[in-house]
Amino acid sequence: VRHSLTDGGVGFEFCVTPPAGASGGAVGNVPGQIIRRTFEEFQEIATVIGQRHRSIAPTLPPSTFFEHTDETFLAERAAGLEAYLAAVLVLEPLPKTRALRRFLGISQPLDAGPILGGGGDVGK
Repeated sequence: VRHSLTDGGVGFEFCVTPPAGASGGAVGNVPGQIIRRTFEEFQEIATVIGQRHRSIAPTLPPSTFFEHTDETFLAERAAGLEAYLAAVLVLEPLPKTRALRRFLGISQPLDAGPILGGGGDVGK
C-alpha cells in the first residue's frame, strides 16, 4: 500500500491481482488493477469485516482527529493498512462479503483468492 496526496486529500493505493489460474485471473501481461481508497473507506470496510468476523477481525491503524500529510505518518499508516488488508485476506482468501469485493474492485467470482501488492515503495 502506498499513499498519494491529491486536492481531495490523502488516498491509499494498492494493487489487486487475481491469482494465476483463477477465472479471469492474471494471465500473460494482465497486472491487476490499482485501487485507491481513503482512510474513511478503510474504516467503513473495517466495520463490515468486524461485524462478520467479530473477535478475530483485524484492526486498523488508529484514526486521528486531524488529517495528517506528514510523509513519515502517511508511510506508517500505509504499512498498517497493508498489514490490515493482508490479515483480511487471511480471513477471506476468496472474498465473499459483497462490501469487501466492492472495496477490492472485484466484480467476477474468483476460483482462488486475490493477490495483494503495494504497487511500489510506500510513499513514492
